[in-house]
Amino acid sequence: MTQSSLQFDLDGLALVRLLCERATREKPVSLRRLREELRRVNVFASDRTVKGYVEHLRREGVLIGSNRQEPYGYWTPRTEAEEDELLHSYLKQAYSSLRTAREMMRHTRRARERGAGQMVMEFVREEIEI
Repeated sequence: MTQSSLQFDLDGLALVRLLCERATREKPVSLRRLREELRRVNVFASDRTVKGYVEHLRREGVLIGSNRQEPYGYWTPRTEAEEDELLHSYLKQAYSSLRTAREMMRHTRRARERGAGQMVMEFVREEIEI
């Protein structure tokens, strides 16, 4: 199931946003707690759907960070430094993924014909609609 095919309950989306906005880096809201709170408003969501809510909000411009080590969970930046750190983390991840894709493309049949660097740039242009 692709991100665009997920159907979101508006109450669920609003609740996830509210809970993330109340959470801090030091006291994030866990995936489990988000799922439980959604259940209280009769939105029965899997972990995947809850993550989809968070991703949808991020794509709408809502700054939501996530801790990948204890304490795990989602949170909203409170300072400009936290905002910068969050965005830096996303950019670092994106660049890392592009480097990996470039290396993988170098070993494809098409790369030998066209050039891997050109393929990556064409892909990036399509994805971000330059």
